[in-house]
Amino acid sequence: MTRFLFFLSLGFLGVVKEVGASANTTTAATTTSVSTTTEIPRCPDSGMNHAARRAFLNTHNRLRSRLAKGQEFNGNFGFAPQAANMQKMSYDCYAESTALAHARTCSGKLSNPDTRPGLKENFIEIYKTYMNLPQTARHMAWHNNVRLGCGIARCPSFYFVVCHYGPGGNIIGEPFYTVGSPCSMCPGGTACNNSTMLCDSP
Repeated sequence: MTRFLFFLSLGFLGVVKEVGASANTTTAATTTSVSTTTEIPRCPDSGMNHAARRAFLNTHNRLRSRLAKGQEFNGNFGFAPQAANMQKMSYDCYAESTALAHARTCSGKLSNPDTRPGLKENFIEIYKTYMNLPQTARHMAWHNNVRLGCGIARCPSFYFVVCHYGPGGNIIGEPFYTVGSPCSMCPGGTACNNSTMLCDSP
């Protein structure tokens, strides 16, 4: 899982590196090797651009796909087991609005849960030579987190990247996902994407 988080943070960094010296929420995108066929909504007046949304979504789904296939390292224990019920994420404007609102605080801390009902949070602070990935990064690997929205703010000494996930996950005593053959336990209303091995809503 460590490698999963590292490469997700690199994906975030790729988006942020192109922010440059313009306005606080100006963003640009990088490409990933696995594209998504999910239509990305045009969120109103957020300050985030469409290419950045696609980059965040593609990065999450690419790494969730690798995790589902058993291709992600699990620290010093070899590869993480395959996931039987890993679902594909889609982009969510409400999650973006709450993530962006918190990113603009430049606090470097978790937001108050009351400001993001029904969502959990992950954030990274990106400095020139330092990245901070908190334990809350597990939300990006939770099997049924299907809603994603992210925001970037250019703060005085770092970029603050916040992603909100729904329905939330990270429940004490419950596993990130069910171990088993990829797509073997897709929930009702979803179907297996044979390329990504993610459970996808039609």
